Amino acid sequence: MDLKVKERTKELEANRDLLLTMNNERNMHVSRIFNEVMRSRATVNGLCLLALNDIEDQSARNYLKKINDNTDHLFSKLESFQQLVSV
Repeated sequence: MDLKVKERTKELEANRDLLLTMNNERNMHVSRIFNEVMRSRATVNGLCLLALNDIEDQSARNYLKKINDNTDHLFSKLESFQQLVSV
């Protein structure tokens, strides 16, 4: 009986270690993706702000403001997702 308990404990410890490793890898992957999205968001927002300084057409300015606002909204959703999966 004692031998079975030791064997099962060893199996459970190995499974735990594997799950911890997989969880860490997943967290690093999510973090990398989040950082890539952040860089793209910064580029889009920067281009929108530059265009807003250069363009006088009100219709085009409204489109640019919508793009800028939507990237901010998307960022907040992605940030929530990152916090959720990085638990």
